[in-house]
Amino acid sequence: MQPLCYTGHFKIWPNWLLILVIRHLTTYIEVILGALGYFYRRKSYICQLATCFNDLLGYCTKDFAVLLYPGYSSNLKHLPVFHRLATLTPSPMPQNIIETKHVSKRYVMGHEVVDALKDITITIAKGEYVAFMGPSGSGKSTLMNIVGALDSPTTGQYILNGNDVSNMSENDLAEVRNKEIGFVFQTFNLLPRNTALDNVALPLIYAGYSKSERNERAMQVLKDVGLENRALHRPNELSGGQRQRVAIARALVNHPSIILADEPTGNLDTKTSYDIMALFDVLSQKGNTIIMVTHEEDIARYARRIVRLRDGLVESDTPNEPRKPLVELNAILAAKGEATQ
Repeated sequence: MQPLCYTGHFKIWPNWLLILVIRHLTTYIEVILGALGYFYRRKSYICQLATCFNDLLGYCTKDFAVLLYPGYSSNLKHLPVFHRLATLTPSPMPQNIIETKHVSKRYVMGHEVVDALKDITITIAKGEYVAFMGPSGSGKSTLMNIVGALDSPTTGQYILNGNDVSNMSENDLAEVRNKEIGFVFQTFNLLPRNTALDNVALPLIYAGYSKSERNERAMQVLKDVGLENRALHRPNELSGGQRQRVAIARALVNHPSIILADEPTGNLDTKTSYDIMALFDVLSQKGNTIIMVTHEEDIARYARRIVRLRDGLVESDTPNEPRKPLVELNAILAAKGEATQ
């Protein structure tokens, strides 16, 4: 029996079983990595892992092809699998989650023209914890609406997670809000007749998940915020802090690119505010990107960066040494003899 080809000091003999195994193995790997890249396309580490496997296995399989097929180097059709996989695996997420470039917002009310925002240019990187702060009329709520894809800028460009959303239609913006942004509101905005579990699962309905998947993911995020034992309670059976935790769980359930919190402690007492800010601190340490809108200086100082707005312009944009909410919460509880971990 003659060898199929020679390469260097290695002599490869034809083996139909080896060829069959390699062919099926590469097909299975293509399907698995393609599925990972599709279903977890917003997870940069999955994309990078899939890309590394793609490159590594592509080179390995190319070597097999050179050994098994003479003249492979001039004929790439012998190895279509990994070249097709490269088109299925998305590129890693951009470093900046949010970029606004010379964004302005103008409202025309009759004969009156209001420039709510004037030439706002900021960038927010993945994993940052940022506070938008300013007095009433500063433009922070308008900027929040644009960043949250609730409104579009009059001029300028807004790029969210690598996608230009400046001129998207209402339907496209709704899809962006569902997939990319988790909202936490001052007034909680929970459905009163639904349980905590159903409220948390609500965004997944619009995302097309089955009921079993919705309940499983909703229960997991309720557990993450310490409310798994309140999953079947309705909002009127929960305290203010527990309602806000449900709202935070709802914001997290779709694994959004950013969490956008509008005055998250506005309706809470001091102790509960520390509790909620401690939760945001934990979420930030886990790598979540958090943007908090507030007019309260003491709340803004929990963030690691503070963007101050005034008269529609960025007055200052500075890093901040954040307060330690858990330390402050423990100080309050220690006075009552019930300190936490």
